[in-house]
Amino acid sequence: MDEEKLEFKEWFKEFRLNQGFSQPKMAKALGVCPSTISNLEAGKTNPSPLILLKISTRFNLKIEDLRKIKLSKVEEK
Repeated sequence: MDEEKLEFKEWFKEFRLNQGFSQPKMAKALGVCPSTISNLEAGKTNPSPLILLKISTRFNLKIEDLRKIKLSKVEEK
């Protein structure tokens, strides 16, 4: 997976599926609402620093690597 070419929404969905997690299971693992996972994967929101920290901690990833992933283009309403 080439993180630098994917937007966060694409990277996160692919990561979740590779881990074998459903959206509700990922939400529980990260301690967030299922709608948070859905919104991240749909590109409706970008991850907050807290969400990045939770992903980093739960899955033993370097936060610096997560911060390199291109943020999704979130459309304003």
